[in-house]
Amino acid sequence: MNDGTNRSQQEYRRTLGYSVAVAGGIEPLASRLRVSSSKVEVWTAGLEHIPDAIYLAIVDVICGASDAELQRARRYRASFQRKDTKAAGGAAR
Repeated sequence: MNDGTNRSQQEYRRTLGYSVAVAGGIEPLASRLRVSSSKVEVWTAGLEHIPDAIYLAIVDVICGASDAELQRARRYRASFQRKDTKAAGGAAR
């Protein structure tokens, strides 16, 4: 696999993680994507490539999100950023 594909998959996984927050969890996202929750978990873990068609569907989930879903996703991301800062001993800024 080439470096460009790796970078693309990293971005796909990052976008997938955000869409999990937007959807309210892995199961709701899997339902929207019409795939199993175990498949979403495999993609999240980077064990399999995220197909381009699924990536586009993930982007659609984000683009079609309501204000409440976007607020939830922001809170979710912020909670992880705080955890990352604590794990780094407060060194991250």
